Amino acid sequence: MASISMFPRLLLVGLAGSFLYACEVKVSTSGTVSPSATETAKASPSNNPESPAKESPSSKTESPAKDSLDSPDAYYKRGLEKGKAGDAKGAAADFGEAIRLKPDYVEAHWNRGTAHSQMKDYAAAIADFSEVIRLKPEESAGYWKRGSAKGSANDKQGAITDFTEAIRLTPEQPEPYSGRGFAKVELGDKQGGKADIEKAAELYQKIGDTEGYSKMKQVAEAIGQM
Repeated sequence: MASISMFPRLLLVGLAGSFLYACEVKVSTSGTVSPSATETAKASPSNNPESPAKESPSSKTESPAKDSLDSPDAYYKRGLEKGKAGDAKGAAADFGEAIRLKPDYVEAHWNRGTAHSQMKDYAAAIADFSEVIRLKPEESAGYWKRGSAKGSANDKQGAITDFTEAIRLTPEQPEPYSGRGFAKVELGDKQGGKADIEKAAELYQKIGDTEGYSKMKQVAEAIGQM
């Protein structure tokens, strides 16, 4: 039973990791940010729904051109390329430079927070996602990503608060339900956690994400055996 009891926590860590830098940020014409539960491993530049990977003439991580050294978009795009290449530290540095040049660059804050989470610097990630929330309080993206970082930092109650707010803003998005479900289980609320996990499974099935659906069903079954 010990291994079963550990299963939700271990899967939470794995699931959180798989969501980091693997959830697309879509930007509307108003510049708002919202994560997509159906697509992965892409991100969009400000006010442009196209993936920067498609816009970039090269997948290399060279320095921005000399005449664009002061361009926040140049650093942002290079940060995305570094992130895709697995260089979280380099990505965070480039996103930081983009933010220095454009402090309200919400997508750069989002992606730097993701890079910080990959490096397990959860305090820095929480600060970045808090800035996303400050800049776009009407969007759920910052709340559920900050909730994930808080959960990884062992602030389960804080994570639940953020996931709940994300659910209020976008009730059809599965990730906040799964994150809140894991946090509830770790705090001893198995019934409430299982209900959230089952809701996440339902929503994954609704959007046609068979992998997410299967994973949540397995977790719900494991919780039931605890």
